[in-house]
Amino acid sequence: MTKKSFYISFWAIVLFAISIIVLVSVNNGAIDLAISQNLVSGLAPGERYSTNVFGRIFEIFGEQPLYIFAQLFLALTFVVLDKRRPRVWCLLGQVISGFLSIVVGFAAIHSIVRYFCNYYASESNWISFFSPLPFVVYALSGLIISSIYYFILRKPLQRLIDYDLNTLIRIAVVAFVAVAIGQILVQFILKPVFSRVRYRAINVNSSLTFLPWYQVNSSVPTDLGVNIKDDFHSFPSGHVASASTTFVLMLIPCYYQNMRTKKVYLLCTLIPAVYTITVALARIIYGAHYFSDVFFGFLIIFAFIWIAYFVQRAVNKENPFIEAKKIK
Repeated sequence: MTKKSFYISFWAIVLFAISIIVLVSVNNGAIDLAISQNLVSGLAPGERYSTNVFGRIFEIFGEQPLYIFAQLFLALTFVVLDKRRPRVWCLLGQVISGFLSIVVGFAAIHSIVRYFCNYYASESNWISFFSPLPFVVYALSGLIISSIYYFILRKPLQRLIDYDLNTLIRIAVVAFVAVAIGQILVQFILKPVFSRVRYRAINVNSSLTFLPWYQVNSSVPTDLGVNIKDDFHSFPSGHVASASTTFVLMLIPCYYQNMRTKKVYLLCTLIPAVYTITVALARIIYGAHYFSDVFFGFLIIFAFIWIAYFVQRAVNKENPFIEAKKIK
């Protein structure tokens, strides 16, 4: 990423974002609503969940990149601390990172099972975190998953650490800070503040009305009745924010000089772009989100990744731009 290519890309993205925001804002979000009306598939009258297989697959698995990223970060923490033993604080750090890895595995499995239960067994106690048998199964699954991640990643991470530990830590910290702040903003601030009604929630309860993305919903009923709390968490899309975590791949050629090839640049851009667009499309088709929801879910995480990158470079007094030269 040369300085020239950055500014060209930056202003292209800004103009694109402004165009999209204007598009989904005009006429009280009429175009935003029309996109959903034309794309939503398999949603029978009065039903909350569509039967569209494409939508269901990516509702179940669309968030998984976030859990994978968390496991990678925790595995890296564990391996780095393993090289510094037998200090007490390193052992303590390993215990904490190991425990958190199990918790992440627990949450990942619970997320998948919860969606299946929503479709086929909405009264099942497997939806709950704390039902005795499900809790034990989820905990054991979390332990198995965290162990698999560790044994698969241990040697590759050790080689990366031996090659250039400082660069690896920089990437990990930038990615962690960007994703953590972005997810907190999406999940715990914007969703409850805007309380936007999902398209499928209106399908369940016709008394609810569509609101444009910029309008805060001040009429969330105290008694939900046929609705559930999640029906009022449309903006922005958490699934797309989680899928957009994959854009941290774009940082790889920015930090590793030997990875600056056309093939790597292409892969590190296309893989996250294709996956994120696929999840976004699935969320609209499934009636879970509007176009504006998925767009802002992507934009928030994408912006924080690059903000964190430039902040890190500034703090360490490093040049964020790559010298202009022909890419192999």
